[in-house]
Amino acid sequence: LPCLRMEFDFIFYGRQNYDEWLNIFRVGYASNDNSCFGYGSRYPSLWLTPNANHLHLSVSQSDNCHYGPWPNYAIQPDRWYSIVIEWSETWIYFQLNDDVHLNEPRVHGTLPQLYGSELFVWMSTDSADKNTIMSVDD
Repeated sequence: LPCLRMEFDFIFYGRQNYDEWLNIFRVGYASNDNSCFGYGSRYPSLWLTPNANHLHLSVSQSDNCHYGPWPNYAIQPDRWYSIVIEWSETWIYFQLNDDVHLNEPRVHGTLPQLYGSELFVWMSTDSADKNTIMSVDD
């Protein structure tokens, strides 16, 4: 089965807006609405939760585009973090530094309409004019 794997490192310097969700990255459709074919699409996405310095992972499922039931992961300012995210139609893996936090089956797969679609990659923004384009194939 095909899968998406991404690895990246970052230093968390803190935040300016403590009471809002903050986007670290999101792979998904461009739109002003929060639907599964708009802003709500997350293939995958990583966020900072409001009112806490916690990472929140979300991977859209065929029955829930905001799917992210896993625990949030506390991070500290001025520290280096290494992230590995890997997912396929049937499983998901998430590693923060040397700790594996997820390595489990996905409850529901990806929306079939996603395959062959053009998706955008937002890094620390959801602004439609600051993104990169990618496509997903099965």
